[in-house]
Amino acid sequence: MKVLGLFDWHNCGAALVDGLEVTAAVEEERLSRRKVDFGLPLHSMDAVLTAAGAAAEDLDAIAVCGIYDPTPVVRWRPERFAFERSVGAKWRLQYRLWTAYYALRGIPPFRVAERIANRRILDRQLGRWPSRPADVPFELVDHHLCHARLGYHGSGFDHALIFVVDGSGDGYSTALYRGRGGELEFLAGASEKASLGKFYANASLGLGFQKLTGEGKVMGLAADGDPAPYRRRAKAVLHVEDPERLKLRHRKDLLGNGWALEVRRDAERYRREDIAAAVQAHFEDVLAEIVGHHVERRGVGQVVLVGGAAMNVKANQRLRELPGVRELFVPPAMTDAGVAAGAALDVAWRRAKKPPPRRRQKHSYLGPGYGDDQILAAIRSRGLEDRAERFPDVDAEVGRRVASGQIVARFTGRLEHGPRALGHRSILALASDPTVEERLNSRLGRDEFMPFAPAIQEEHAARYLDDYTYSPFMVETFDVKPEYRDRFPAVVHTDGTLRPQVVRRSVAPGFWRVIEAVGERTGDYLVLNTSFNLHGEPIVCSPEDALRSFGRGAADALALGPWLLEAEDQP
Repeated sequence: MKVLGLFDWHNCGAALVDGLEVTAAVEEERLSRRKVDFGLPLHSMDAVLTAAGAAAEDLDAIAVCGIYDPTPVVRWRPERFAFERSVGAKWRLQYRLWTAYYALRGIPPFRVAERIANRRILDRQLGRWPSRPADVPFELVDHHLCHARLGYHGSGFDHALIFVVDGSGDGYSTALYRGRGGELEFLAGASEKASLGKFYANASLGLGFQKLTGEGKVMGLAADGDPAPYRRRAKAVLHVEDPERLKLRHRKDLLGNGWALEVRRDAERYRREDIAAAVQAHFEDVLAEIVGHHVERRGVGQVVLVGGAAMNVKANQRLRELPGVRELFVPPAMTDAGVAAGAALDVAWRRAKKPPPRRRQKHSYLGPGYGDDQILAAIRSRGLEDRAERFPDVDAEVGRRVASGQIVARFTGRLEHGPRALGHRSILALASDPTVEERLNSRLGRDEFMPFAPAIQEEHAARYLDDYTYSPFMVETFDVKPEYRDRFPAVVHTDGTLRPQVVRRSVAPGFWRVIEAVGERTGDYLVLNTSFNLHGEPIVCSPEDALRSFGRGAADALALGPWLLEAEDQP
């Protein structure tokens, strides 16, 4: 059973499910090189088939995330109706139109017409794919069900509560499911107008950041703020009226982003850091109230959190530490990057009519991979073959250079699926170097308040972290033991936490060896790990992308497969 999953809105992408397992997945932006790409992911559709060694003729079905969203007009002309991600005149016009359009959705015949129109438009759009088999059917899958299916499947839990928290999609902004024996039961949903995700996104826009990529900056900014001065104003925007029914009450315009304009004005009277801190604190409070209520009420301690809001690693720590939560799972592709895979999993599961295997997701290396011949061809295309040195153990050489203070970019294996670089498309540095944060921010064009994160060998993680549990995907923070908080200034946040990728030897043996080489020389078995891209660009995918970013000053050295290049070798 092979099912191709698609998402054709923002963060569009594709995934292939074979035998109830995700065998390949990639976001279109990694291939098109357009950040937060929109529309039918034609490059990704071909790429996942290639990565999995499959052909379009092998497909049994195509699964598309979104019954109503994206809207028919967006599906019809995505390049024209892609939404603006920064405040401006076009942004204001778009959201006035969206608010009016949303009002029409309250008319039942309009909702039916949307569904019919979406199927017809999508059928026509799929005709643009040269490889489309004529006899393969396609299905539309509810947006939040796609998130829930991906999270539940990857968790390995049998009985769990799945909380989907994002901006909006197919009528809800937050949705609660119960997973048991492979089945997903919808329990409750929150209105799109009272959206916890849009609460945070509005604040991000109002503080001058871009929608869909700026929310992490708000979280970073919050660590340097005091929530007290702005707390009352943040709490007045949104609150929980009835956690059982997921009824949230809003007092500001979140759907049309009206509150973003209020935050913009408030930023002239309050410190941006204090606004961010208040928004972060209230976001955590609301989420903790909802999750805590249902964990206690239903007596289920295994929790899955998925959706764009699950990018908030501080909130994830708060949930993990709630009474009654025995285990928290956040998938590595928690954002809309993962819904294509979720759609394919749901269709495959329903067609197979048997429960999926209960296995925890081990890694996110599901994207395109490149062989040595392809890497060498890219090196030769830039005239660097005579100056690229091939190492029998390039991982040990990378570790040696990182331990000596170099910033090293590492490109190996298959691309990660999701927003985090987890060793295959990473820039690595010495976490104990007091100068490295400034050097990296300068090289990559990052904001100084954006925190970095470490990759830590599994065998040594409990040495550095309080209340440690295995956490391989950089999706949650942990308190750092007091004796280490000043030792790693580049990766320990001002609140004494860090966001780790815990590296298991059997999962990522090459990356484990890099950290081993660093530890042998420094005594500390962790490295700073940040994504291999210049700020504002997608993470590199191909060898050509890697060489291009490296040539623009991303690192001191580049390990490209088994080859290593020095920065001064760039023409």
